[in-house]
Amino acid sequence: MRRLAFALALVLLLVLLGAACSSTSTPGVGLMPSGPDPLACQVDTDCRAGPLVNPDQPCCDTGVDRAVFSVEYLAWRTRWKASHCADVECPMMPPPAPPLPCALAGRCAAGRCADTCDRSAAP
Repeated sequence: MRRLAFALALVLLLVLLGAACSSTSTPGVGLMPSGPDPLACQVDTDCRAGPLVNPDQPCCDTGVDRAVFSVEYLAWRTRWKASHCADVECPMMPPPAPPLPCALAGRCAAGRCADTCDRSAAP
């Protein structure tokens, strides 16, 4: 149940982020459309934990909320924030419940970064 709630929250965040991406009227608000796919991968090492984006301010992270993303996307986001968000003050976000360790362990499954929470324990 916790995994389902996490997955739904991530989908909602990506939908909200997509809506925020369409706004380019304010510098630093909205993501560049040329950014890499946040979940694209080829091998497990292409995926690692990173901060979730605040859907109300793309220059800001949500604080301690984390998920698994592609290394390429995380590097691009760091560069994008450095060049678009210098004058943005990010709000303090309330801390969420700590994630399960498996939620921060990345793997590549069918070309998409995912966590390891759906892997069953080996017998």
